[in-house]
Amino acid sequence: MTENKKEAFDQALRQTIEGRLTRRDFVVRAAALGLSIPAAGAILAACQAAATMVPAATSTAAAGASAAAIATPAAGASAAAIATPAPLPSNAAQGLAIMVAPPVTNNKWWDGWVAAANKAAADLGMTTNIQNFNGSTDAQVSAFSNAKNLGVAGAMTMANVAAVSPKLMQSCQDQKVFCANNHSEQPWVTPLDIGDYFVLHLEFPHQGSMESLATFLFEKMGKKGNILHITGVPGNNASDLKDYGLDQVLKKYPDIHMLARQPGYFGRVKTIPVVENLLTTYPDVKAIIAQNDDQALGAITVLKQKGLMDKILVVGFDAIPESLDAIDAGELLATVVNPGEWMGGYMMVRIFDAINGVKYDDLDRMQMFETFVLNSKPAADAYRKIQQAGFPYDWQKMSRFLHPNDWDVQIGLRDLNPESFWLAFESTKPAVYKLPAAYQVPQANYDARNADYAAHLKYNQLDAVKALVDPLYVAPPNDYWTRMP
Repeated sequence: MTENKKEAFDQALRQTIEGRLTRRDFVVRAAALGLSIPAAGAILAACQAAATMVPAATSTAAAGASAAAIATPAAGASAAAIATPAPLPSNAAQGLAIMVAPPVTNNKWWDGWVAAANKAAADLGMTTNIQNFNGSTDAQVSAFSNAKNLGVAGAMTMANVAAVSPKLMQSCQDQKVFCANNHSEQPWVTPLDIGDYFVLHLEFPHQGSMESLATFLFEKMGKKGNILHITGVPGNNASDLKDYGLDQVLKKYPDIHMLARQPGYFGRVKTIPVVENLLTTYPDVKAIIAQNDDQALGAITVLKQKGLMDKILVVGFDAIPESLDAIDAGELLATVVNPGEWMGGYMMVRIFDAINGVKYDDLDRMQMFETFVLNSKPAADAYRKIQQAGFPYDWQKMSRFLHPNDWDVQIGLRDLNPESFWLAFESTKPAVYKLPAAYQVPQANYDARNADYAAHLKYNQLDAVKALVDPLYVAPPNDYWTRMP
């Protein structure tokens, strides 16, 4: 086994012995790492037997026996090899409820985000209170205004529209409820503008991922041809930043022409009539760019009905299970990995740490993770295995409260410079606004924080998927961090 695979195996073994992963899921994950099913079963049996021969407090350590020490069933972990773990600090979050508030229902990506939050909360000794707004901004504002009455100590969501995010986060601040927002934050309003209870704004690289995906697509098109662009929700940062990213790439490809841009509101059902009408008006099209996979699958439905699957390329975002199937079937050219099954859990970890008094660097309160364009069947198959494995992340290991020295967020993660990130919204910057002093620091300060995250990153399971894409387009592009002011 490689060192990364050893760590992944150790993690799965530990979670299984702790009862957080089923025996079946453990065997599936071990097989994906290259271990035979009989060998995986034998190792698990040996470790479980060893765990019963020592006090209950040592059972977690039994799962930590290294993959190197159990390379063969005969070398299974013994009781003598099991070290007693250091006692965990008292958990101030034990039994507390956290509001988990996706903005929409019937969306595969948000389903994964919620499931990850639920699992992370359980692993960290907390419970969840699920609130869903079905796209209603008023309902979202009402729920956050009544957070204390709901009996929650924390809340995590995506602001339905960016403009409402300050109101949501301020409601939490006023009620002393720790909160985290992702994807949609009002430009020129940072967590430091709200207060200490706004612990995290977490971003997918919307602009950068669109730049990478569009570049891959345009090269595939031979650098010429007509496209249609199905946007998301106007006023939502996830949509607006992708629009901006596509516009930047179009400047580099003068023979690529965007014939129309219309919203599909991130939904399959709403996208279908939009694509039908656009193709009637603009039949000479070589590609459709959708801003999430639900929209892309809606476009594919229309192309199948019109017999155009072999004439028009389709790309999307998020890498939900159905889009992986569509890549295998040759119906979807590419998508961008957006691991909601990590994002939901990490946001929960940050709230857990805040409740337990952990103070992160101010720069760590706005962050973006790194990802890539998924554009091959082998990569789709590899990512599907990760999704089917359940929750292959160790939420406790992400926590700086539980692991103050050896924490690992298990994905490439960077702190965001607000001035750079909101460059697309420079024209909306209030004339008298100045960033909080903590953000008015040299880029070297951000580089130092990012180096710290890189040093703590010991296992990123997405690396195995990334190795299978062809060609590789990382998101955001490598020059994203250097070309911004």
